[in-house]
Amino acid sequence: MYPIILKHERLNFFSYNFQIGQSKRIKGLATPRSKVIANFGAIRDYQLDQPEAQRRFWEKVDVTVQNLVTVKRLKKDDAQKIKAKYAEFIPRPARVGLPIPKREITQESALDDFHILLK
Repeated sequence: MYPIILKHERLNFFSYNFQIGQSKRIKGLATPRSKVIANFGAIRDYQLDQPEAQRRFWEKVDVTVQNLVTVKRLKKDDAQKIKAKYAEFIPRPARVGLPIPKREITQESALDDFHILLK
């Protein structure tokens, strides 16, 4: 699995789309086929420095990547590489105030969340 970062030029700004892809080689075909495993949506270039946009993005990334690791669709080292690549574009926001409570992720809850992503 690998991170995908697509840059789209708009009228007055650039838009970046963040995804996780998987490459698969099909027998009989010379070129591999790519499949998008998770799409984190787009963020505009002027939003990259806004703490609220950063927080929303990283919440979505952290939950989705943790769910993919829990259901064994993504290895932990791949998850770290993907997060590091995204951090080059969107820094993690500084934690201010009370910490956000984390829910315990089990195999069943991860599968439920993962099925919601596929719809």
